[in-house]
Amino acid sequence: MNFEIYFLRNGLKNLSITFLILLLLIPAPQLVRAGEDDVVSNPTVLIIYSSKQGEISENIRLLDIIVGHYTSDITFKEDSDVIKEDLTGVTHLFYYGEVKKTLTNEVSRVVEDFNGTIFSIGYNTEQFEDHFDFVTQINELNIDGISFIDEDIRNIFEQTILNIELSTNTTTLMEGHAGNNAYPLLVKNKTNYYYGVTSLDGVLPDYLSESLHEFFGVSHQEVHPGIIRLEDIHPLVDPVPLKEIAKFLFEKDIPYMIAVIPIYRDPETGEELRFSDSPELLKVLKFMQNHGGTIIMHGYSHQYRYSETGEGFEFWDVKNDRPISVPPHKNSREKTRDDFSSEEDFQDYLTDIKSFETNYIESKITKGINELVSYGLHPAAFEAPHYAISSNGYKVVSEHFSTYLGQLQISDYSWEMMRSSPTITTPSFIEGMTLLPETIGYVDENEKDPIQKMTQSIQKQQIVRDGVISGFYHPYLGIENFKEMIHEMETVPNLSWVDLKSFDTLTKADHVSIQFTNHEPEVKLDYVGMIKSSPEYYEPYLNRVTNGVLWIIATVAGVMIILFIAFILILNFRKK
Repeated sequence: MNFEIYFLRNGLKNLSITFLILLLLIPAPQLVRAGEDDVVSNPTVLIIYSSKQGEISENIRLLDIIVGHYTSDITFKEDSDVIKEDLTGVTHLFYYGEVKKTLTNEVSRVVEDFNGTIFSIGYNTEQFEDHFDFVTQINELNIDGISFIDEDIRNIFEQTILNIELSTNTTTLMEGHAGNNAYPLLVKNKTNYYYGVTSLDGVLPDYLSESLHEFFGVSHQEVHPGIIRLEDIHPLVDPVPLKEIAKFLFEKDIPYMIAVIPIYRDPETGEELRFSDSPELLKVLKFMQNHGGTIIMHGYSHQYRYSETGEGFEFWDVKNDRPISVPPHKNSREKTRDDFSSEEDFQDYLTDIKSFETNYIESKITKGINELVSYGLHPAAFEAPHYAISSNGYKVVSEHFSTYLGQLQISDYSWEMMRSSPTITTPSFIEGMTLLPETIGYVDENEKDPIQKMTQSIQKQQIVRDGVISGFYHPYLGIENFKEMIHEMETVPNLSWVDLKSFDTLTKADHVSIQFTNHEPEVKLDYVGMIKSSPEYYEPYLNRVTNGVLWIIATVAGVMIILFIAFILILNFRKK
């Protein structure tokens, strides 16, 4: 996949430097991916894990997000299910011991027999004696600082790590700090790496992501993708500040994204408004699409039950904190195995619930794509309202979009388990989509100094050499705060504004296909099919055409009456 990256502000005129940067951003399979000619371009990764009840936990999802920056070929296996054949074709092996347990002889043998590079995290590593005899776990301790060797210490929230002793010929790559004491945190011996943590939360994903450049043998240039998103653009949005911001970005030649909500639904009356009801706003959106902006579908109505569009959730039942299981007007009680007389009946219930969620999300996405296309707006990616959606929801979205924006929900048990990625990535659990993360937050009018808060996040993102600087803005706040936000982002060395139109992205629904290649969308439409499946989208147009025809008839009739009266008057005048 080839795409253009513009570095208008960095003075990168040297062709060799440009070539290196293009190599940095060659994706696999979608947008940005590590890889150089002398290393495996898309490594095959096996992640073996030990967790409570054998489930893929939130920490393991985080590891998926981080590793997904380097490859789209990731397989997960619970330790007790591992067999020798799982290593076939594997180039890089991870083991994540989230809990203490005695591993089976089979999994120990599989790891010991692996001849490639191994990255072990957490507990149970001592059971792989041949590879990890250089590490001895002593106890657990708390740290409040972290650093790479010979670099400044960064203060962090208190974090528990595994205190370890090392044998000779072992290199320490990262240290944890407590008071004046330093403790080895990430170490390397030959081709084996050990990371002494049990949780990957907090600031640790950024440090781990940067460290994996060495593990995978890639040497990215320090180029930080910059992403700007204008948020919650629905039919009642004031077009004036929106256009002012759009003109500012166009004059600075900064590409950006527009998170669009096709429907505004009044929570009290149920009345629905569309962009066809806001012609001036629609005109501005088309101007933006043609002058540096890329349309993102931000849900269909951005609400599920009775909240206002732009405020509510849409793909998550926030009242019960679980996936969508019933229509919005119904209340439900989550049933358990005890509510059923047999396991078969319980499994049928779970299947029905999942089927309802699938059909609900499918309907919303299809309607949204079709509606936007009917206005000449071409969505290139998807963003779930409040980023909240289940793992099954990601699967449904992936059948319509190749690209996803924002943070990721890493649990089906609570929407609050929301995490970002330090880099552009293709984690396995979002089913082949490429994630453009949100990393620095947004301008919050309720904060005393919202820009300062974003500045701190910008600094944090620069821990990773190709960390993404990505934030969003609500246009109703006006242009001055927006200019300040852009100014702070532009202070980042080697910032490269991301233009999604320059990537190969695919959006599809019934009767619609949109593929961007080198800025130009290839749009395929089945008009007859769209009208048959969604006639309500074209009612405003049909009404306008009907009204236009009636006005023409009325005008012609009026002219004829005037001419007739004039003719009678002329005849009377001649008679006199």
